Amino acid sequence: MNPNYNIIVTEDKINPASAFDFVFVKENGANSSFIGTIRNKNLGREVIAVSYDIFTELALNMLETICDEAQQLSKDVLKIYISLY
Repeated sequence: MNPNYNIIVTEDKINPASAFDFVFVKENGANSSFIGTIRNKNLGREVIAVSYDIFTELALNMLETICDEAQQLSKDVLKIYISLY
């Protein structure tokens, strides 16, 4: 795996500070981030739980491919942090 990517699937809570520390590159001057959360209502009904299944190996491979494609489109070195909880 490219050392500029941190792609993990975890059962631990995501630590945004770790993500920001990983992606920081002084020469780039900016970072872009997205932290998603589950809404409390959907179609007027209370959301009490969400579950999903993941084939971890396939997910990690696809995410690395997406990171590679993003890097090819950029003139700068990208540092990419993806954590699936």
